[in-house]
Amino acid sequence: MRYKEGFVTTVNSLDNLSNQLKTTNYEQIAKSLEKSSVVLNNAIESIVSKIDYDTIYKSITASSLAASDAIRSISENYSKILNIVPKIITEYSSSIEAVYKSLNSFYNSKEFITLCETLINSNDYSYSEEETKEVINSISYKDIENINKIENKNDHSLPKQIILWIMITFILEPLIAIPQEQITNWYKEQIPKIVEFINNKYKQLSEISIFSAEKISVSKLNRTSYISTENMLPNLSGITESASLPKVDKVTSFKKGDILLSNIRPYFKKMWFATFDGGCSNDVLVIRSEEIIDSKYLYYFLSQSAFFQYVTETSKGTKMPRGDKQAIMKYSIYLPSKNIQKKIVTILENIDKKIELNIKINNNLYEISKQLLLKYLDENSSSEEINISKLLNVFTGKKNANETSPTGKYKFFSCAPESLLSNTYLYDGAAIIVAGNGAYTGRTRFYDGKFELYQRTYGLTLKDGINKNNIYGLYVFMKTFFEPDKMGGTHGSAIPYIVLSDLTDYKLKYNKSEFDKFSDLVSSNIKMIQENEKSNEELSQLRDTLLPKLMNGEIDLDNIEI
Repeated sequence: MRYKEGFVTTVNSLDNLSNQLKTTNYEQIAKSLEKSSVVLNNAIESIVSKIDYDTIYKSITASSLAASDAIRSISENYSKILNIVPKIITEYSSSIEAVYKSLNSFYNSKEFITLCETLINSNDYSYSEEETKEVINSISYKDIENINKIENKNDHSLPKQIILWIMITFILEPLIAIPQEQITNWYKEQIPKIVEFINNKYKQLSEISIFSAEKISVSKLNRTSYISTENMLPNLSGITESASLPKVDKVTSFKKGDILLSNIRPYFKKMWFATFDGGCSNDVLVIRSEEIIDSKYLYYFLSQSAFFQYVTETSKGTKMPRGDKQAIMKYSIYLPSKNIQKKIVTILENIDKKIELNIKINNNLYEISKQLLLKYLDENSSSEEINISKLLNVFTGKKNANETSPTGKYKFFSCAPESLLSNTYLYDGAAIIVAGNGAYTGRTRFYDGKFELYQRTYGLTLKDGINKNNIYGLYVFMKTFFEPDKMGGTHGSAIPYIVLSDLTDYKLKYNKSEFDKFSDLVSSNIKMIQENEKSNEELSQLRDTLLPKLMNGEIDLDNIEI
């Protein structure tokens, strides 16, 4: 093969040069040997590190002509760089043997051989379109990261594979003395085919979806079917019921199967796959997919962190950044066959269905507990009314929101729906936790374990001597009555909030023996809710781990029946 013949010619040349060196002063050579390998390796590393991946990416994706011109330009520049290597050799070492060892070490490393094996053994410069596809697909994302150390922040940059392939051929071809004209002619022939293949497999969001601008009358909506950024939960956690309807005639409509994306502060990762028809605020983008792509597959693809990072990086504004709609529509989407799309959806959807089932079970468990509470209150309506502070300690956290840690061991509860992590904990045990300010003021949750609190979040724990199961009964009471009563705050206008006395002075009809019985009954329900919430966290982690592996092809689904 041409590659092998080229290498044989190179080696023969090296042997001839080696014979000429027999009369050389070897003491001088010996002194320079130690430096030569290191210097050459540094030079090669410097060459590779100076490649401008972004420029190549933009050129290749722009058009086949632009890609061809960029490659020819790179070829010329790379040849100039390679011309420096002999000067380095002459300056730092007269030992061609040391140079050969250095080069040999460079292009015979395990990772480099793995990447180049297909090219070296099969490249005859007359690739068919199918052979071109095979070569592109033979280079995996993992290989790219190992060799080129390409930072993972640009997962949406689709031509990574072809960029790497081009880089490898540029490194190999000058070393095996293939005429430049032949290389240029080959690129002229093949690059349009490569770009066409890439463009068929990867599409910009604008090519496979639209932003819907259809309208719906607010009179046709209710608090469940109206979606705004306020009732979209962060970290892809779905939606809640809206606090109110807008005071306008019409809003943007959405349909079942649309993707709703909050366009304010995109780093909160508020996105929801619509399960019913409805309407939304202007700050929510409605992405409607075309027939070419499965809408649920598109939702999962956009669920990756890389998408939200991209939207954040291209957003406009500082205090209240908003996504740039034009930039969002330029985001690249990997488009496998419809069969593979459906397989990916099935895998991820099964996990989500289990999460949704746990949520439904929890809702039912709470409703049962709520009915038991109402029964207790009805049967004890004439009982003494007490402040809950007689049963509960009420305190706030001391931490700022920026004192969290992504690698922390303990839950950190702020006023937002989703918990964060902390390296420290304030309390260890069962507690009722209440949001003290902001959009979720009054929101009440239960947690049993070690946790930390934000300075405007309240913790309620049992006082000494109280039946330990009372914490479960009191949680059901606070969730059922205090939360809707204080939701939206008792003070403030721009930023609503509650104060300590709103909690300590909250009244409960209290019959000790009957409340103990009620608390014992609901304790198992609340414990089960806690277990299901923990299970959902683990399932979410599993889904988020599988998601990028499925999307980038690391998990091969071609021969898997689902």
